[in-house]
Formats: sequence, C-alpha cells, structure tokens
Amino acid sequence: ILPLAGLIIYSLYRQEVEANFNERLRQLLTIIHADSIDGAGSQPAPPGQLGEPLFSIAHSGWYWQIRPVDAAGGGRLQVSASLGAAMLPSPFEKRVAPDEHGMRWLDARGPVNEPIRIAETIFEFGDEMSGVRYSIEVAGPLDWLDARVSGYRMMLAGALALAGLCLVAMSVFQVRFGLRPLHAIERGLAAIRSGQA
Repeated sequence: ILPLAGLIIYSLYRQEVEANFNERLRQLLTIIHADSIDGAGSQPAPPGQLGEPLFSIAHSGWYWQIRPVDAAGGGRLQVSASLGAAMLPSPFEKRVAPDEHGMRWLDARGPVNEPIRIAETIFEFGDEMSGVRYSIEVAGPLDWLDARVSGYRMMLAGALALAGLCLVAMSVFQVRFGLRPLHAIERGLAAIRSGQA
C-alpha cells in the first residue's frame, strides 16, 4: 500500500509543480506581449522590467524572444540578454497547435543544449494591410522543474520508508506481546497433557 500511495502522491505533486511552472511561463509571456504592444507602431517595442532577473544572466535557462514570422514583411529580431546571439525554435514553425488561450508549447533544447519549455503567441503589429506577424516567445528551464520534483521524491521516499519501519515494529510488538496470553494457555495445556498440572 505504501509504494502505491507514494506513487499517487508523487504523481499529483509533479502535476501541481508542472502546472505552476506553465502558469509562470504564461504570465511572463503575457507581460512581454503587453509591454511590446504598449507604445508600438508597426514593430513591437522591447519589453521593460519583467520581474525576472534571470533574463539578464547569460544562458540562465530563462529567455524571451520577439521576431517576425513573415521574412518578407521585414521587422527586427529582439532577444533577452540571457539568450545572447542564439535563437529559440518556434512552435508555430514546427506546426504545433495552439491551446485554448492561443498559446503554443514546445519542449526543446536551449543555446547550451539545456532542456527548456517554450511558450509562444503570434501577434500582428501594424494595420491590416501592412501588418507584420511576430512570434513572441518565453522559455524556462526544465531542469528547475525536475530539481523541485526529484527533491520532493527523496523526501517522500524517506517519509514512507520511516512509516513502513514503524508499521513493521508495531506489528512485531502486537505479535510478540499481544499473543502472550495465548502462549500462557498453550503452556498450561501442555502441562495438563504431561501430567504436571
């Protein structure tokens, strides 16, 4: 029962941590999208403070990128300082279907081959006749997610192992001391059979 309970608890915890991670990416993408629209004309404006200092640290695993989808439409590439000269792959170009919020998700490899999760939205800047579609992306490190989950897994395994040892000790105690009256009766019957009582 304990291993089965541990598997269920671990699975539920992983789903919760992954949902929080995805929600964080969704929030950052929304902020970047809103900042790029604010004051923009035919091209997106660079986002301001995003509340995530890791966007400024090279190859931190946290990246954002804004680039035109239509090469013929012009437009310039904008990336976070953490991304440097590298570029993120586009879920849109890989034909990933959008979710109910219009966002596309992709697990890929980052600039230093680290596993990352990318969230992307497509937005058209400018008027309907001359507007250019842009891909707005944000990425976070899957290593962070795995580290959180693996740490919890070790604590959960230790707690369940301790609970299992306590249950074994209780069972031994019950068998050893709970059945002591029966052993006394057994000895008494043996004494009657042998004629000693």
